[in-house]
Amino acid sequence: MTVMNPKLDKAERFGLAQQCLEEDLLLSSKKTVLLLHQIDTMLLQIDHILNVSQPPLTGKIRIEWPMRNSTRYTPVPVVWTRLKGNEVRFRYKMVPTANLPRRAKHAGPFAKHAKWVRALLMQVQWLLDMRNRALIAHRDYQLTISKLAEGNEHNFGQIRTLITEVFGTLELDPATWHVHSSGDPRGPESEDQLVDE
Repeated sequence: MTVMNPKLDKAERFGLAQQCLEEDLLLSSKKTVLLLHQIDTMLLQIDHILNVSQPPLTGKIRIEWPMRNSTRYTPVPVVWTRLKGNEVRFRYKMVPTANLPRRAKHAGPFAKHAKWVRALLMQVQWLLDMRNRALIAHRDYQLTISKLAEGNEHNFGQIRTLITEVFGTLELDPATWHVHSSGDPRGPESEDQLVDE
C-alpha cells in the first residue's frame, strides 16, 4: 500500500519519481566503479608485495596493466623473463589466470617467500575472476537496455503519434498538459489523503 502526498500533483510526483530513478541508476553505476576500484587497489598492493618477495630472475610473477582493446588498461598476471646477455633487461609474457598459483617458483632464490607468493597468487586469481564477472554483468545490463530501447523505438514512435493525435482531437496543449494532471480520480480539489492499493 502506497500513501500519496495530496499536496503534490501528478506532475510533481512524476518529477520526483524520475529523480529517484536517476539517483538509483547512478548509485548502481557508482557501486560498480567502487567495486572495481577496490579490486584494482588490492591487485596493485599485491603486485608490490610480489615484486619485493621474489628475486629479479626469470620466472618472477607480477601483475601488469597493459593496454587492451586499444582503450583500456586491464590488470593481467605475467611472468618475467630476463633477456639473454643482459643482466637488467626483462620482457614479460601474459599468462592465464587459471592455475596461477602453480606457476610460482619455489626453489633456489624463490624459496624464501614461496609460501606467501603462492597464497597471494590464489587471491589474485579470485580477484581477477571477480573483476571479470563484475564487468560482464555491467556490460550485459548496458546491452539489455540498449536492445530494449533500439528494439522498441518503432513502438515508442507509434505511441507518441497516438498521444499527439489524441491531444489534437481533445484540443489539449501538450506544453501545459501537466498543469491539469491530478492523481486524485475525484478531481484536483480533494484534500483527502490518497492511498493506492
